[in-house]
Amino acid sequence: MSSSNTDLQTTPPNWPATQEAGELSLPERAGYVAAGLVLAAAAARPRPNPVLTALALGAGAYLAWRGAQGTCPMKAALVRQGVLSA
Repeated sequence: MSSSNTDLQTTPPNWPATQEAGELSLPERAGYVAAGLVLAAAAARPRPNPVLTALALGAGAYLAWRGAQGTCPMKAALVRQGVLSA
């Protein structure tokens, strides 16, 4: 019984592949990394509310990681919806 994996990896006819749709350009990647590092650095300062500090640190790390990876699931979703162009 040989089953092809291509059946599981198909995308709807009008949708670009997620990797292509969510791929970030070099300026976008630099912006994500810079914004993430600034947010994480701001979170590193002591604050009275540790929950907000943790959220800012997590969000900053996530943005920097997304910039380093070069993909963004939010951009991919917006491209699929037709809000942005790939």
